[in-house]
Amino acid sequence: MVNMSIIYLKTLCFKDSCSIYLAYDSINKEFKVLKEYGDNVKKKYIKKEYNVVKCLNNNNIIKYYNMVDNVIHMEYSNMGSLTNFIDNNVLTENIKIKLWSDILNGLSYLHKLNIIHCDIKPDNILLFLDKNIVTAKICDFEYCQPNCRVGYTLDYTPYEFFISHTNISPAFDIFSFGVIMYQMETKLTPKRVYYTDSNTNTIKLNVTDNEFNFDLITNNVIKNLIIKCLHKNYIKRPSAKSILSKLNKNFKIYNFVLHDSFNYPLNDVYTYIIQLIQQLQPIHIAKWLTMSDFYLDYSYNFISSNITGFDLLNLTNDDLADLGIYYSNDKNKIFSLQKNPLLMVPFLIHMNLYNI
Repeated sequence: MVNMSIIYLKTLCFKDSCSIYLAYDSINKEFKVLKEYGDNVKKKYIKKEYNVVKCLNNNNIIKYYNMVDNVIHMEYSNMGSLTNFIDNNVLTENIKIKLWSDILNGLSYLHKLNIIHCDIKPDNILLFLDKNIVTAKICDFEYCQPNCRVGYTLDYTPYEFFISHTNISPAFDIFSFGVIMYQMETKLTPKRVYYTDSNTNTIKLNVTDNEFNFDLITNNVIKNLIIKCLHKNYIKRPSAKSILSKLNKNFKIYNFVLHDSFNYPLNDVYTYIIQLIQQLQPIHIAKWLTMSDFYLDYSYNFISSNITGFDLLNLTNDDLADLGIYYSNDKNKIFSLQKNPLLMVPFLIHMNLYNI
């Protein structure tokens, strides 16, 4: 079934089992991510994933909106994955504690419902920005248990799973979370040695004592929590609820407020949209500013361009400032648009300019 209200804008990534796209819903006037599975995934598994997540209601778990054929529609993260953020920033203790708390809140909710994610990793933690406050949400429930397909990511998979793929419990997710904590503290991933068992043709782990260098972690409370999460005996790993309680007891948890010192890299989608915007003519800007349906009053990403001709708008500098635009006559009429560039997409679509 073709949904004419959904406009595909950009490919975000390709995975073994699916393709991820950014799209615009012209009826609801919102951006969505479309997860389109290939023919190699049975539809029953796609339905099971969707049916699990659509019933969840937690601030730290991504929302699934609907499913059409083999495509799941979900909410769009305007800051991308935790992976990108870790790679491009020096994280303070306060920020790490807040992000861990968000993840633990989501895991605690899932485990209370007897749902095990089975693929917790930075790529599957998305960051959402709303009024300068950053929130982490768990995404990608393709391998969640029970009922969905069995899958895993090697460096985030606990010891017991390599012994038997039936060894799945909430402790699976806790181990994966411990690896995330370790990675955020040290910028390192585990030093693990894998091999293929010739008898069973399965990947096995050669367990060693030097997978993790805990001496790099200076805060003893955090170090002890990570060690417990990564315990080789899954029975001895703490629950998400108990780890969260420990964090609350030992640390003051603040909101994560994004500010200019953070390097939050524009992803491919943002870069693409900015390129489109920078090709617009002044008359396009004039039309956009007069289309109130497409104007949203919230901020981010400054865009600068040599687009001239704001005199066409007959607006004063104060008028422009009220619109979030900063315009200077003495700098070749460069303007800064204090907007999220994605907010321009509905206009680009309306003017049939999104493919220029």
